Amino acid sequence: MKAKIKIIIINFLFLSLAITNANAQTISSKINHYLKLIAQGKTSQVQANLSELIATYPDEPGVILLQGVMQDDASKAVKYYERILKTFPNSEWSEHAAWRLIQYYCIVGDTALANAELKKFRAKNTNSIFLASATDAVKVALSNAKYQNSENYKKEKNKSNTSVEETPKQETKIASQKVYYGLQVGIYSTLAAAESEKERFIKLKMRTEVREKLVQGEKKFAVIIGNYSSEQSALEAKKIVARQCNCNPLIYKK
Repeated sequence: MKAKIKIIIINFLFLSLAITNANAQTISSKINHYLKLIAQGKTSQVQANLSELIATYPDEPGVILLQGVMQDDASKAVKYYERILKTFPNSEWSEHAAWRLIQYYCIVGDTALANAELKKFRAKNTNSIFLASATDAVKVALSNAKYQNSENYKKEKNKSNTSVEETPKQETKIASQKVYYGLQVGIYSTLAAAESEKERFIKLKMRTEVREKLVQGEKKFAVIIGNYSSEQSALEAKKIVARQCNCNPLIYKK
């Protein structure tokens, strides 16, 4: 009798473990699917399901990551990435959170924090798919900071400021819809070629989309990275994206 009870308990434990693993795989596949949608610019589909995900899995690191990635203001996303790294350092999403955090510090020009996070990231994730991109991003940020502290940059900035003529202030109308910017990293004659290039950046977890564009009367397909709330933000991100695409991105007004 005792032997039968023991077998029943063992079977129950195995069944519980199998169910737990199945649930973990299900939520993991969902998060990956939503991250891909975000990278494709289909954020409305993610937003429609995000509230339910948060209610069902409030402490799931993948859901916390989604909350950060979905923030329009990148500075508000930092707390979500930091929570993952602090509370769930061994989760499958910690590498992604660390990469996002490093990228943010590089874009805002905080090279000290960017470098510190990169050192921690490199020590823990020597084989991460994000390591090369993170390293390049920090190198660009450090190089840019060095240039901005140089005498040549200061002279160019002063020259630029003095050459701008003051214009009378005019009353401007507030736009009813917020304008966003992206970075054009390529333009192709066929949609298939543009989609193929888009997939390359999506694999790097970069928000990428293809947009039609008329060039000298001909329809072309532009590959656009990012969704920046200001032209200045796009300009700051341009230096990092340039290293990742090995190109000179153009600022694209959406």
